[in-house]
Amino acid sequence: MVLFNFIGKKKQKQESNVVDNRDEKISQQQLDDKLINASKTGDLEQIKELLKLGANVNYKVPEYAKRTPLFFALEQGNEHLEVAEYLIKNGADVSYRKGDGISILEFAEHFNYTNIIKLIKEKM
Repeated sequence: MVLFNFIGKKKQKQESNVVDNRDEKISQQQLDDKLINASKTGDLEQIKELLKLGANVNYKVPEYAKRTPLFFALEQGNEHLEVAEYLIKNGADVSYRKGDGISILEFAEHFNYTNIIKLIKEKM
């Protein structure tokens, strides 16, 4: 039985700018999509900027079992634990279960992410 279904470890090209300098409005969907991409790539500075601009820290991607930015960050392994910690400290729902029923706590325990487990339990 497969407990976790990953979407792939291949790093995606990081976008250089969140919003360009023109007076161009960015939609909520664009902010949320950029937050997902930044969570996948581990771009903490971009995540900080996106959250300031109103990106939804608990946005659920329907095409990927309703994963949130926190799930995407943790799926990348230990190299993105700082991103996961930041998302948790900035309101990520630690009690959420993605589409297949796996909770963020179960996910973190499966991979023994002790710092994340501690943060999750503090927030519960």
